[in-house]
Amino acid sequence: MTPKNCFTIAAILGAIGIAFGAFGAHGLPGVLVSLGQSEAIAEQRMQLFETAVRYQMYAALALLGFALANEQWPSKTWWWAQLMLLVGAVVFCGVLYGLVFFEGPLRAVLGMTAPVGGALMIGGWIAAALASRKVDANRTVRSA
Repeated sequence: MTPKNCFTIAAILGAIGIAFGAFGAHGLPGVLVSLGQSEAIAEQRMQLFETAVRYQMYAALALLGFALANEQWPSKTWWWAQLMLLVGAVVFCGVLYGLVFFEGPLRAVLGMTAPVGGALMIGGWIAAALASRKVDANRTVRSA
């Protein structure tokens, strides 16, 4: 993905995160009560929702940084870092959002999927570290 596209996606991801955060603070408690959740379960699900929003915002900010880095030091590795972080955030956060609202067997399947998103996000950060090392290697070669 180009730096411009990554920046746009990061901005949209951040805007959605802010909107979801506002909903979580103001609307979600009423929705959970209307779904018949006990206070204890509603509180657990509120915390899960907050975790999803927090990781979504971390990913949005990181994608902004990855886009800037890719603009400055273009590399296929930055592309992979961006892609893995984005897909990982969508999967991980999407699963957590789903766990807030769904019950039964679907909830169990979602719970097993969350680590895939987390692993992809970790992979994105590792790819970013590798891309940054390539920058140093390229500078050393150029200056020699």
